[in-house]
Amino acid sequence: MQAIRLLTKFGEVSTGTGAQQETLENELKGELGKADPNTKLNLQQLLESLAARNATEKSDTPLLMKAAEHMAIRFAMERFQRGDVKVNAVHQMLEHMSRQMETLRQILRVHEDKMSKAGLLVESHADILDRMFWAEVPEAGKKSVLLSTEAPCVPPRNVRQFIEVLLDRGDKEGASAILQNYCSCLTAKEAEPRRKAAIGLSQLADLFAAPGIDLIGSVVQKIGEALIRDPDPEVQSLLSAAFVRLSSEAGNRKQYSALAEVCTAIENVAKQRPAMANELRPRIGVENRLPEFIEEALRLPQVPPDLITVLRRTSQAAVEHLAERFFRCMRREECDRMVEIVKDLGPEALQRAREMLRTGAVRQHRSSA
Repeated sequence: MQAIRLLTKFGEVSTGTGAQQETLENELKGELGKADPNTKLNLQQLLESLAARNATEKSDTPLLMKAAEHMAIRFAMERFQRGDVKVNAVHQMLEHMSRQMETLRQILRVHEDKMSKAGLLVESHADILDRMFWAEVPEAGKKSVLLSTEAPCVPPRNVRQFIEVLLDRGDKEGASAILQNYCSCLTAKEAEPRRKAAIGLSQLADLFAAPGIDLIGSVVQKIGEALIRDPDPEVQSLLSAAFVRLSSEAGNRKQYSALAEVCTAIENVAKQRPAMANELRPRIGVENRLPEFIEEALRLPQVPPDLITVLRRTSQAAVEHLAERFFRCMRREECDRMVEIVKDLGPEALQRAREMLRTGAVRQHRSSA
């Protein structure tokens, strides 16, 4: 904190004019006189190092701001490596130091103003420091944190970055272990880690469906259980968003086993929280995609058993779409495949389809719509 205050004084002196300049210089001398010798030495070495680097590297970030950020990251890393703080406390520490730097940022706001004028989204300074801190953590430390109960405290973008590195190396087992652990944090006793985990699951949804991972079905099941169990309305809302996002990912990738889990989870939620289930059904949109799935079944040499399960779970809507598609069959092979699919759905579905085809109810419904 003392080093950051000194850097702020340097910034004030560099922008001061006239009589104000003299006053600021005197204040800086006073601060330097009070400063710890080690702090002054470390600060001098850091400024010299950054100045030398600035001579060869182009950067819009002012030198004094870089120095303040480096001091903050170094301090956080030393405390983290000594075990003085856990990762969930690092962000709070960096936020505190970021507030200490606010005066310096106001003095040196050139870079941020430039970004804003260009219409670019500007990260909060605490987030920038958090990202810089994570980049400095050794790989073993990152893995240890992401396999612990503190995993949701790591920003999702950092989790994604590390998992993508593992996947690039072909370490699917390591990536799966981290994702499974992240999902298990939905059962944490405190609401805050559950809230963060729910947010993270939405942002990491595509990774659960990545080739070779195949965790999307199990995570959908766990989110469904959490939707029934969690008493916190905010967490419920975030879980609903994660459920929809993962369901969409499963549908887009035609992962029928995961979609079957989606249907099962909705049925279970409906038993305990019918209003929530009614709100979720149109958002997940499984029934809206049934015509697409049926066309897929007609093209494949064999209908996937998991797709049959999805059609059974959405039986009424599935039979309507199947009957409508049957009217448009142009080849005998298509008709035979449609009959096989309806038979696989069970006697009730078969009887309903016969009745609809006999009366032409589907065509009448479509034409009136």
